[in-house]
Amino acid sequence: MAIVIRWTDSAEEAYLAFLQSTYAYSSNTALHLDEQLEALLERLRLFKFHCPPLENIKHLRRCIITRHLALVYDVSGDEITIISVFDTRSKSPFNE
Repeated sequence: MAIVIRWTDSAEEAYLAFLQSTYAYSSNTALHLDEQLEALLERLRLFKFHCPPLENIKHLRRCIITRHLALVYDVSGDEITIISVFDTRSKSPFNE
């Protein structure tokens, strides 16, 4: 059965905002960032436990997309939910 990836509204909005700010700097960098995210999502479809669990919230997993961008997701059966996308330099409850 195929793994379904869903996004919370806040995660999708955060990613789009980060992508837009990156695009304002460089369209090539924004395209590369989007390619990196798509590659990660493909890996998650194959290996849903690919990224390590958060130390303080064991049922959530954190992936580093770039040096400054990460995402947190939850696995439930054949569904992955992207919970948060955040700048690793910010104060996020998911920064360890």
